[in-house]
Amino acid sequence: IIGGGAAGVEVALSLHHRLNTLDGHDICFDLIHRGDRIMPEFPVAAARHLMAELTRKGIDVHCGQAAQEVTASGVMLDDGGKIAADLVLMVTAGVAPEVIRASGLDCDDRGYIAVAPTLQSLSHPDVFAAGDVATVMTAPRPKAGVFAVRAGPVLTANLRNMVFEAPLTSWKPQRDYLALIGVGGGRALPIRGAIALPPSSWAWRLKEWIDRKFIAKFSELPDMDTAPPQPLARLMAAQDKTSSPRNDPALLPMRCLGCGAKTGWSDLNAAIRAAEAFLRAQGHDLPPSVDTTRDSARFNAPQGTLVQSVDAISALVDDPFLLGRIAALHALSDLFASHAKPHSALAILTLPAALAALQKEDITQLLAGAMLALHEHGAYLAGGHTSQADHMQVGFAVTGIDRGTEDNHPRDGDAVILTKPLGVGIIMAAHMKGHQAATGDMRNKALAVMATSNGDAAEVLASFGRLPMTDVTGFGLARHALSLLAGVGTGSMEFSASDIPVIDGAAMLAREGVESSLTATNAAAAPVFGQSALPLPLLHDPQTGGGLLAIVPQDKADAVLSALKETTPHAAIIGRYCDDGRARIRIS
Repeated sequence: IIGGGAAGVEVALSLHHRLNTLDGHDICFDLIHRGDRIMPEFPVAAARHLMAELTRKGIDVHCGQAAQEVTASGVMLDDGGKIAADLVLMVTAGVAPEVIRASGLDCDDRGYIAVAPTLQSLSHPDVFAAGDVATVMTAPRPKAGVFAVRAGPVLTANLRNMVFEAPLTSWKPQRDYLALIGVGGGRALPIRGAIALPPSSWAWRLKEWIDRKFIAKFSELPDMDTAPPQPLARLMAAQDKTSSPRNDPALLPMRCLGCGAKTGWSDLNAAIRAAEAFLRAQGHDLPPSVDTTRDSARFNAPQGTLVQSVDAISALVDDPFLLGRIAALHALSDLFASHAKPHSALAILTLPAALAALQKEDITQLLAGAMLALHEHGAYLAGGHTSQADHMQVGFAVTGIDRGTEDNHPRDGDAVILTKPLGVGIIMAAHMKGHQAATGDMRNKALAVMATSNGDAAEVLASFGRLPMTDVTGFGLARHALSLLAGVGTGSMEFSASDIPVIDGAAMLAREGVESSLTATNAAAAPVFGQSALPLPLLHDPQTGGGLLAIVPQDKADAVLSALKETTPHAAIIGRYCDDGRARIRIS
């Protein structure tokens, strides 16, 4: 562990307790610190207590030695020595990013933004900074969370005061603060000013109570059932003092409905051009630009049957580029499931009320993400429409050309293949409810599923003939399976619960009772017979950007699955088709 400050020492002691004391391992720990003693930001008494804890646990401390290089086999020190290591953790003090100095703002000697007690930049009073990035020059303090938290209300108040031309509040941060350093084993070292007491259990209980209370403010959120905020009358009166034009629709007393609730032509046209320019700058060879002066899009109808579909999703992520990609792929999936090659798309964008410049930026990002997804499949954006509502929604009407191959009719015993894991709806529902488990890695895996195209899987399946298939989306696996069965006869499907791919963590959430708001409706429309260890709500979970569900001849199933695995690693044979005339779903 490189770094002998409070964080480095606490990580060393806590990991030792978890891995060696609780889990029974025998892992050697080394703590490297360039200073003469650990905990240089705290009194000597604190360092003495913690050195005793480190020594008692057999953790080797290397003071006065700086890490020069981290290699695959360990850490090279500045005195030429080397410490062998399988894992190296960097737990060092923060450093101001170079961009701050390059910004032209006045900085302190360490490169942090120099601010007045009002949290205004000393050189640019219209710029405010708070937290670790700033230093109050009249009362410099350590870069500790307590000061960042206390600066928050002052920053909020002064931003409002600046808008309304009211006097600003000055802040004088406290000189001392209580630090509680965990040492493992349910004990912590309390430090306040020059006083440091030996590690104790009461200090740990206090630390845990403080930390959990603080985190709860961000994880246990109230239900969002309040009415949307009303426009600020004083802001409306002061609009001529801002950079926003007086005729910006977002700042008018009334926003029209009907065709008046849309993005202006200039902003829409600029957003489309910006999206195209961005993608071309990345090397993407896009087709000719969308002509915003025409009422419709024209193209030469190719020989064969045209296939059309439309789909729209609400804003389940706050990254508009990613949202545009997910929405486009979600709409294209209907074409893939229908054995059609994508040709073109029309966008349907519903945007929340905002300044025109902000709406233009959102449209640029949404269309850039969508255009790239369309381009990857040989399709292009032919036009679209914008409107306004309380929440963002993105949809596409897509057109494709039927591949024209003959249908394959399923036989008893044919394999049922699913190309993507289930669980998107449950994970996103848990994330919206503030469930702690549905953040980070679990949510990222769900987003990765949504942002992955079904195009490659469709190409593989098409190479084995015109197989019966559908995409698993909003109605859930069971209902989409019944719809697929209805198109090929009166047979049934038998699923093997252990073979159904599920995103890591989704089954755990389902067992806790987490489910999407559409799950109950889906379940009522698609009864599932049988018992299984897999929570049944997963079979009814609405999937945004879900996979393809296909019925594959029994003698080709292994070859199809092997080919799918090259591009869709989660693809699996999840059951079989039964020509029993029952038209139902069973699971075992």
